[in-house]
Amino acid sequence: MIATLSMGANILNKREYIEKAEEIGEFIINKLIKDGRLYTSYKDGKIRNKGVLDDYAYVIWGFIELFQVTLNKKWLNNAQNLMDSMIDLFFDDGVLYLSGSDVNDLPIRTKNVYDGAIPSGNNISVFNLMRLYSITNNDYYKDVFEEIIYSLKTDIEKNPLAFITLISGLIYDKSGGLHINLALDLDNKNINKNNNKDVNNIINKDININKNINKISINIAKEKLSFWNPFLTISLLDKDSENFNENMVSVCENMTCKPYKKIDDFLYDDIDSKIIKLTNKNVEN
Repeated sequence: MIATLSMGANILNKREYIEKAEEIGEFIINKLIKDGRLYTSYKDGKIRNKGVLDDYAYVIWGFIELFQVTLNKKWLNNAQNLMDSMIDLFFDDGVLYLSGSDVNDLPIRTKNVYDGAIPSGNNISVFNLMRLYSITNNDYYKDVFEEIIYSLKTDIEKNPLAFITLISGLIYDKSGGLHINLALDLDNKNINKNNNKDVNNIINKDININKNINKISINIAKEKLSFWNPFLTISLLDKDSENFNENMVSVCENMTCKPYKKIDDFLYDDIDSKIIKLTNKNVEN
């Protein structure tokens, strides 16, 4: 639901969807996580039922989408915390188990690696790992991803249609995806008089981005580019901590990042994606 609301808010320009997604996210953080452990039931101030792999996978996915649409690092930090906890609890011998290592009342630990009516927690987690790796550049996530792929290699080759989500993550890995690095002034008093680090105000001033995994729209100096990309991620840097004098942007494609440019000097030509070449008719002035 968090992921759907986040993407819907971006596509339909509905601020209330973001507010609802954040409300749900806050509830999960404040009510359903205890000592770093995710639970699935809350009533009368009490939590029950330790989350299984699928619960972790889908909450992490929601938090990643919410970060991409708000660029509020709170959601990225929580996605990373849950991912680290998920790896500790469910990852063993190169595979992700359905139940956590802290669950002792089951005769065996099972695995659920096949996509069904909805993608399995294993395969969503593979995609989450690659997106977090792209956003944070944390090699640990890439290493876990590669171990899972290696352990499931034979199964994937025998029945690829049962691993559609996982294969999407594999394509992401091989292509390098499309990544946007933004170095912005998060304390610009001219933009935000209250100086409360309202990232949305700053971005809308300098670089207007529809931020989700499928679509990016950059509006700079009346130049607009819209295109479809299933493997888009965005990282937000504080330009002061990165020693930039001005707000900057860098585009990474095919695992190679271009030098940073001033946002005012950024043009759609700076993105070389094949997708752009197929959709130049969508460029508007």
